[in-house]
Amino acid sequence: MRKTQMLILTVAVAVTLGTAQAWADDLCPEPDRKAAAKAALAKAQALQAGGKLHEAWDAAGQADSDCGDVYTVKNKIAKAIGAEKEKNGRIAEAIDWYNQGNDQASATRVINKAAGDRPEDEAFIGRAIEYFRLKNDKAGEQKMRDIAKRNVEKQLAEEAKQFATQLKNSDSSLQKAQQWTYYAEWGKDQVRERAQTRGDFFAKEDSRMALKKAISYYFVGSLEEKIKSVKAKAAALGKQADAKGEPEAAADYYMIADQGDKAAAIAKQADAAKQKAEESRKKTFKKDQGDLEKELGF
Repeated sequence: MRKTQMLILTVAVAVTLGTAQAWADDLCPEPDRKAAAKAALAKAQALQAGGKLHEAWDAAGQADSDCGDVYTVKNKIAKAIGAEKEKNGRIAEAIDWYNQGNDQASATRVINKAAGDRPEDEAFIGRAIEYFRLKNDKAGEQKMRDIAKRNVEKQLAEEAKQFATQLKNSDSSLQKAQQWTYYAEWGKDQVRERAQTRGDFFAKEDSRMALKKAISYYFVGSLEEKIKSVKAKAAALGKQADAKGEPEAAADYYMIADQGDKAAAIAKQADAAKQKAEESRKKTFKKDQGDLEKELGF
């Protein structure tokens, strides 16, 4: 009985393996297809050996994947291209090619090295974060976010130094800090608080430059209500300037208040007044010249 069971099992395994082999053979039963795939892969390997890597990649792509081990050949070529790109400093392309070759270890190594070499490259760090996120590599992703966090801290420190100077022109550094918070997933509250403090400093002044700076800082912190308050103040100051006969100042204030129509109307009135004054000046000059000529007997 036991011998019979063993015999049945052996036959079943043999039939299964035979069926699997037959199925695999059925993927590429034609001798011509097999020969063409073999020739294409041989050509690709020869081109790779000769250093013509991109031509090798194209040649391997011509092979029928059902008739040869195209995957293995293309992986080797892709890794070689990745190494060449890395050697030539084409980091983004190197990473892409290593991924094409399913060489995640090399791609990760290149990313980590590049991140260390250029930690302030926002576009690259952002791409690295997305790369690790899609790979579900939590450790790699956090490493890149830590770099972004250090950039937030660095820009906040730089902003403080700049604001301590007489010019107090630090909004660009604060804007950079704000941009890095997206990748760091940290620091938004710190940037917002700093933006409000700086904006409040300028918002208490009445000069056009100060109000523009206040809005600039509030914009970095996405402080919409604060921006509305400054614009309302600018509109009121524009009205006062207009009443005082200061059209240029009034137009500037209205522009700060986002009331371009009023600014344009005042500018138009100012231009008309200037033109009228110029015409009056010319008439007066001409009259005075005529009177002088009569007096001199011309």
